[in-house]
Amino acid sequence: MLLQLCTCLQVAHGFSPCFIDDTKAFCGLKRLNQVPRLPNYITFLDLNLNYISEINEKSFSGLEALQILEIEQQETQLVLKNNAFKGLSNLRELNLGFNRLLQLEPGAFNGLFNLQTLNLIQCSLNDSILSGDYIKPLVSLERLTLDTNSIKRIQPADFFFNMTEFHELDLSHNWIKSICEEDLFGFQGKHFTFLKLSDIKLTDMSHFWPKWNQCGNPFKNMSITVLDLSLNSFYVDMAVLFFKAIRGTKIHKLILSQSSSMGRSVGYNNMKDPDKDTFKDLADSGIRIFDLSQCHIFALTYSVFGHLSELEEALSTLSTIKLDGNRFLCDCSLRNLQTWLNQSQKKTNIEGNVEDLTCEFPEEQHGVPLIYSVLCEDMDDKETVENLRFVLFNCCTVFILLILTCAVIFVRLRGYCFKLYRKVIITFVEGSSKTPANDSFLYDVYLCFSSKDTGWVEKALLKKLDTQFSEKNNFRCCFEARDFLPGEDHLSNMRNAVWNSKKVLCIVSHEFLKDGWCLEAFTLAQSKMLEEVKDVLLVLLVDKIPQYRLMKYEPLRTYIQTRKYMRWPEDSQDLEWFYNQIKQSILKGTKGKHVKNTETNHNVPHIEAVTAL
Repeated sequence: MLLQLCTCLQVAHGFSPCFIDDTKAFCGLKRLNQVPRLPNYITFLDLNLNYISEINEKSFSGLEALQILEIEQQETQLVLKNNAFKGLSNLRELNLGFNRLLQLEPGAFNGLFNLQTLNLIQCSLNDSILSGDYIKPLVSLERLTLDTNSIKRIQPADFFFNMTEFHELDLSHNWIKSICEEDLFGFQGKHFTFLKLSDIKLTDMSHFWPKWNQCGNPFKNMSITVLDLSLNSFYVDMAVLFFKAIRGTKIHKLILSQSSSMGRSVGYNNMKDPDKDTFKDLADSGIRIFDLSQCHIFALTYSVFGHLSELEEALSTLSTIKLDGNRFLCDCSLRNLQTWLNQSQKKTNIEGNVEDLTCEFPEEQHGVPLIYSVLCEDMDDKETVENLRFVLFNCCTVFILLILTCAVIFVRLRGYCFKLYRKVIITFVEGSSKTPANDSFLYDVYLCFSSKDTGWVEKALLKKLDTQFSEKNNFRCCFEARDFLPGEDHLSNMRNAVWNSKKVLCIVSHEFLKDGWCLEAFTLAQSKMLEEVKDVLLVLLVDKIPQYRLMKYEPLRTYIQTRKYMRWPEDSQDLEWFYNQIKQSILKGTKGKHVKNTETNHNVPHIEAVTAL
C-alpha cells in the first residue's frame, strides 16, 4: 500500500505520462514512442493510439504481473521483435488490432504460454499467420481474431492439434476463394464454440466450380456450436453443393443471414428461392437454430422445411428458426407455409414476433402479417392460369414455326418472290414500265469500263439495259467500242460521252483500276457532278477489291467515303432485284445529295462483290 501511495504521488507530480487506477495503467493517446516505466504490480496496461514502433525483449521489463495488454492502432508501423513479450508469462489477453502493416518476427510470441485471447484484427497479415510458427508458443490459446486481414487461404499448421483449449476463431472479412478438407486439416478433431467465416467471399465456390468433388468436407471431424457464414452471397445452387460437402458435420446454430443472393427478391428472376431440396443435406447436422434473416427470399414455400414429417427427416432437431428481414410475396405458393407457421409456433421457436413476418406484395396486402393474409380466394384460378399458359405456349410455338418457315422460304426463293412483287407493282401501281424522259441528253447512261471487261459487261449489263441489244430495254447506252468516234482524240470522246449522258456508270474491277483512261473518265464524271451539283455518277464494284486498294485512288476515295455505291451480287437470286435497283438509279432525279459515311452502300445488297469476269 505504501508503494502504491508513493507511485500515486509520483504520477500527481508529473513523473509518469499514464493515469494509474489501482492495478490498471491507462497510457493511451499519450504520443508515446516506447513503453513507459510503470509500477511492477500493474495487471492491465492500455497503450492504444500511440507512436510505438518497436516492442523488444526489454520493453516490458519489470511488468511480470501483466494479465491484459492492449497495443492497438499505433500511428506508425509496429514491429514485434523476437521475445517481444519476455517475462509476461501471466498475460491472459493481448490486443494488437488495427496496427496496419504489423510486422512479426517468428519468435515474437515466445513465452506467452498462458495467453488465452489474441486479437489481430486488421493488421495486414497474410496466410502465414496460421500456416507459420508465429502462434506455436501460445499453447493455452482459446480465442483468435484475424478479422479483416490479407488471408487468402486457411491452412492451419499441424501444431494446432496440440492446442487443446483452442475453440473460437474469427476469420471474417478476408478474401478467401475456397475452403476445402485439405486446407483445414490442422483443425480436425476440434470443437469450435464459435467459428466466424462471415464475408470471406468464397468466389471460386460457385455451382460451376469443377473441384466440388475433390474439395471434400472442410469441417471434417469437427463439431461447431455456432457457424457464421453470413454475408457470403450464398445462392440456392451454391448452398446445395456446400451443404452436400459438409454433410454430417454437427452444428448447433447455423447463420446464413444477409446472403443477398439467397432468393429472387423483387425482379431478380434469374435467382432462385430455396425449395425442398436446398437444405436436405443438413439432415444429420443436428441444427437447432437456423438464421436466414435479411436474405432476399421472395416466395418461401411450405416445402422448404418440409411438412413436419419431412422437416423431421431433414432437420429433426430444429428448435429455432429465424426468418425476419425477408420480404414475402403473399400468393398461393405461401399457403402451406402460412399453415405451417400457424401450427408450428408451439413446436418450433420462430425467433422474433411471428406477426413481424409481413407481406411485401401484392400492394393490397402490404404490411399484413403473413399468418393473417388472404393468400388464395379461389384455387380454380390457378388451374385457369395453367390452362391459359398452355394455350399461349401452343399459340407461340405455332407462330414461331410459321415465322421460321416463311423466313426459310423467303431466303430460298427470294428471287422468285421479287419477280412476283414487281409484276404486281407494275400491274396495279405503276402501269407499264418507266421509260427515260425525253431531254437534251444524247444518252441515258455512259458505261465506263476497261476494254478487257467488254465481254462480261455486254453479257451482264448491256443485254439488260441497252435498247439496241433488246426491244425490252429502255435505255440509250453509250460505251467506247460502239459509240466513240474513230480518229477523234480519245480524251475528247470521253468528255463528249460524259457531258452528253444523263448518268455515268463506272464498272470498277481490277482491270478498271489498272486502266488510266478509265480513271480519267471517272475524274471527268466527278468533275461534272461537282460542277452541276447533280448526282450523275454511279459506281458498281464487280470484283473483291480490298478497301485499302480503293483508297489509293484520290477520286475513288472521295466518292467511296461520301456517296452510296453498288456491288455486284454473289447470289443469282438477287440479280433481278439488282437490275431493278440499277434501273431506278439511272431513272432517278439528279439533284445533288451528300450521304454520311455510315450510310454508304445501305441501299444496295450488303453482299461481298465477286468477280464475274
